Formats: sequence, C-alpha cells, structure tokens
Amino acid sequence: MTTKIENSIDFDGALLTDIESILSPLDFRTFVEECLASAADRLACAKALCSAADFAGLRIEARCLISTAGNHGFHHASVLARQLEAACAVEDDLEVKALLSD
Repeated sequence: MTTKIENSIDFDGALLTDIESILSPLDFRTFVEECLASAADRLACAKALCSAADFAGLRIEARCLISTAGNHGFHHASVLARQLEAACAVEDDLEVKALLSD
C-alpha cells in the first residue's frame, strides 16, 4: 500500500539558488538541463528494471534518486524514492508498480 505523503514540500528552490549563485548563467542552464535529462534516464531505467522484476537493480536506482532529488531540492521525489527503495527491499511488486506510476 502506498503511503500518503503529508505536508511534503515539493520543491525547495533555495538549493538551486545557491548553485545558481556560483555558476555562470550558461553553466547553470547546462547544469539544470543535465539534471533533468539524468532524472528522465533514471526513471526510464527504473521502469525497465521494474518490468524485469529486478528489485536489487531498482533498489540501487532508488538510492541514486534519493540523493540526487534531495540534493537539488526535490523533497517529494526523494520521499517517493525512499518508499521505492523500501518496497524493493521486501520485493513488494504491487507497491513498486504503484510508486513508479506516480
């Protein structure tokens, strides 16, 4: 069963503002574009691992998402990734699929 996330901040812009303050506008734009592309690639990989029922591989992807999402201010995504990691640890196929469909 998917746990409802209460009072979760979806995005904390302060972290990206800090990064933006030390990069040139072009470097910041490149940074953001690379982060978005990486997140899309990781999500696609996670869905493929789910289809293959590769819980160990999916758990590794979830750990990467926890770190990267949290480090860039996307708290809600980090919380979902933690839930995904926990579901993979017990090989809860239904929970994994529910989390990846969010």
